[in-house]
Amino acid sequence: MPPPQLPDVVAPLIYGLVKLESVLPVIQQLLGVAFVMATPNLQSEQPRKLPNPRKRTEWSPVFGTITCLSDEPFPPPNRIVADRTSQRNRDYLLPRVLTDSNVYLAFFPIRLAFKGRLFSALDLSERDLARELQHQGHGKFCLNQRISNTWYMIQTTLLHIACLLMILHPSNNTFPTIVPPKRPSEHGFLWIHGSKERALNAALRSQIAFVELLAYTSFAFSLWLGRDAESCLDDAFEKLAMHGEAVPRVFLDFLQSTIALDFSPGLRVGGILDPRTTQWAKFFHCFSRAGVPLWLHWGEGWENSEPRSQLVWSFAPDTAQAEELKARHALSLVTRQDFVADEDDFEDDDLVDDPKGIDPSSITNLEMRALIVHTDSEQRPRETWDEFKARKEAYRLRAMEVETSSQKQSREAKERNAQLHGPVGNVTFYVWARDKYLKMFYRRKYVSRAKGKEILEDLTKEQAFYWYHGNQWDLVPHLPTSSAAPSFAAQNNDSSDGLSNGEVNEGGGGSEVHGVVQVDESMGGSEAMIQAVRDVVAAQEHVAQARVSHFLSLLDFLRLRHGLLADCEDNWHPSLHTQGKRNRMEKGRVDEAAKAFGYGSVDIVVSQMEATSIVDFHNVVLRKGLEYRDLPRNIDLSTSRPSLLHCPQDRIRLQAVEYCLPGFKTLYVLRPPANSSDPSPWFIGTTSSTTVLLIYRSSWTTMDEIARGLLRLGVHFRTVVEERKASSSVAIDASPRRGLGSRPMDFEPDGDDLAAYLLARNEVLTSQQGRALRLCGGIIGRIAAEVVSDEKVLEGPVLINKEVVGTHGDCDFVDDKPLGISKEVVCGAYRVPTHKGRAANTSYPSWFPSDYVWRGSGLSSEHWTPDAEHWYLQIKRDWEDGKFALLHSTGWKTNLRMQYQRVKVIAQESERWASDFISHDVRLS
Repeated sequence: MPPPQLPDVVAPLIYGLVKLESVLPVIQQLLGVAFVMATPNLQSEQPRKLPNPRKRTEWSPVFGTITCLSDEPFPPPNRIVADRTSQRNRDYLLPRVLTDSNVYLAFFPIRLAFKGRLFSALDLSERDLARELQHQGHGKFCLNQRISNTWYMIQTTLLHIACLLMILHPSNNTFPTIVPPKRPSEHGFLWIHGSKERALNAALRSQIAFVELLAYTSFAFSLWLGRDAESCLDDAFEKLAMHGEAVPRVFLDFLQSTIALDFSPGLRVGGILDPRTTQWAKFFHCFSRAGVPLWLHWGEGWENSEPRSQLVWSFAPDTAQAEELKARHALSLVTRQDFVADEDDFEDDDLVDDPKGIDPSSITNLEMRALIVHTDSEQRPRETWDEFKARKEAYRLRAMEVETSSQKQSREAKERNAQLHGPVGNVTFYVWARDKYLKMFYRRKYVSRAKGKEILEDLTKEQAFYWYHGNQWDLVPHLPTSSAAPSFAAQNNDSSDGLSNGEVNEGGGGSEVHGVVQVDESMGGSEAMIQAVRDVVAAQEHVAQARVSHFLSLLDFLRLRHGLLADCEDNWHPSLHTQGKRNRMEKGRVDEAAKAFGYGSVDIVVSQMEATSIVDFHNVVLRKGLEYRDLPRNIDLSTSRPSLLHCPQDRIRLQAVEYCLPGFKTLYVLRPPANSSDPSPWFIGTTSSTTVLLIYRSSWTTMDEIARGLLRLGVHFRTVVEERKASSSVAIDASPRRGLGSRPMDFEPDGDDLAAYLLARNEVLTSQQGRALRLCGGIIGRIAAEVVSDEKVLEGPVLINKEVVGTHGDCDFVDDKPLGISKEVVCGAYRVPTHKGRAANTSYPSWFPSDYVWRGSGLSSEHWTPDAEHWYLQIKRDWEDGKFALLHSTGWKTNLRMQYQRVKVIAQESERWASDFISHDVRLS
């Protein structure tokens, strides 16, 4: 029985008639990684599987009976290339009837062809290419030597990888004959030409050839795809890393972020195959997992045909359904509209947006499409351009308030340069594209630099916006503009740049070839790949901010976190001390007591009275079962001195609600009181009762002040938004789950692996996940603090990947969800088999301990302590000294045990005192 069709799945989901768990895998397959969609609440992350072929029958007046192997409908006749052998550039972006020898053309990317850092040298607009042409004298021109070298390296590498994948495949003896694409260099990017126009045309033709080569590479990888999204390419990577001139794993890590290995739905053009002649049926499941739309055209009388491959019969159409569709078409009035393009077909695909797999006919309320946004676009569900712009402007103003003079100089220079000269350097472009069906809604969509510059040429300065923070451009073509507004095309007009005005000579290279550019072939394949990785790393902008570690003195820490008043004369209470001799300290052992609070690495300079108070508190808090009412007078929770701790509800209102995530029962929500002037749309949420009292002891008065204070101290907390239960929703996590990827058993990292990890980490932290990870505290929060600014956190939750943190009555408290895969990347975890064979287990060595391991360590605290900072900086010093070590969870637990037993008891007892105080003391009633 074929899987359920989209309308049967999506419609009940939207109207709440089925449980999300039953349809989540289908929705994830439909949305892939390109979109997230608001859906009913789901608390656990589900493992993602790649899709298998679907079998859906359609009928075409030109091709007859059709089997669709994906949810992509069969294109109308005007959207199919008539000339099957056409090599015109624009025809590559339309499906065509394919043969077994060129089936890889179905993998041709329709957008984002040069995404990823490895191929940034290919992501050049026509104007950029014209500027990269060099005059060789006597009217001769060629492509810049640097660009030529890079393009040649990319060509050689992709051909090498694709060739290995085909040769090493266990079923290569069953492959039909494949005719590989022409090398890009055969189109002339290495030639010296007799005119600038010829050189430019050769470069443009070579660019298209590179896209075809990328399609060929994607096709070769797809033949290896497994079903599990996390490990779908492990077999291919293992073969590439072990055979002959091995492909470095760090290079494959970078390749995963390119179009060559992006198998999201909606990225590939697809193709039409004749099921009677094709011998690729064995691999249809691989093509479906790669997100490639395939259609089998059976024609008339197919029931009596004898296909070359008997496997194709499993994809045969439903006979009755085919006859019904044919009869329905015959009875309908065939009009010219059946053979002309839809109005959107003539529009730029980058300016019209249609989430693949979301059929508007199955959604009565089209406004549901406004819940769909692109991942990492920073746009919130239903958010308009005006709302997004206001939010970005508010963030910009907050960042300006705390920037240093050098940061201000840099920002003003870049903003002035953008205003005068447009985009320069490694900028990111987003275009606001209209939804194809909900025509009043626009989505923020990432486009390549070449496409962004192309769109920008047609815009005025009133339709393009530059954001210094993030180095981003927003292109908003739907905004009105005045006739007097200057355009970027006029600003950048240069009559001598040799532009071809969009016309590319698609024939051969011409007869006026005057030699070949000599490329650098001194480095072998592996060495060239490593150099490519190093070039990518070197080209990236420095994203780490200068983090100034802020640590309270030990006395202030004990006062604010635990309520100790160290200057009180009544400071020694042996009757309340722990009875365990091992942990009970004598008066003079303040340095040893300080280790249990995370202050063992700093000099403790205190008076004798204060030292006695510290040791006394250490001994008291280690005594299990002591009630807060029995605490001595030098702790402000003590009932004997109620005036020492004030928790005024008219300043900060405290609300205890049910916690919805594992591990705790209560979520404390701190919010502005009624009639407060604090405009914050989000509140502070924490499961730590000692953090609640720290906030009151610190006399912070606004959400902004509290958040800044907690971030400065490295405290874990949430920024929650209150919503009615009916509107609470969580976006499906459709992100790829591969962490830093897999490595062989004997893997030992080097400096290139470290650089690749840092780059991948920074990508995650500069994405929408960054602020959620900064709020995690602990090791995750400390790493994130190097990249994610306080201002980014204060911007508030984006609420795309969101989760319900707490609930009270008919309201939920929601916040951005830090995804497990993002935590794995930030900690730098790899997947490594422990031994070979069918029963092989997997270990996860990492650059830093996982969040789980950290929270069970002797350095874990609600604060980020000096001892934790000392340990963290030592790891970074080891990297600087060339020591690149990974540890498994067992190794990290041993490395971090330290004062674990004392730290654990202190945290538990202090939390219990604070919790009982909050629940029962009249000072918080």
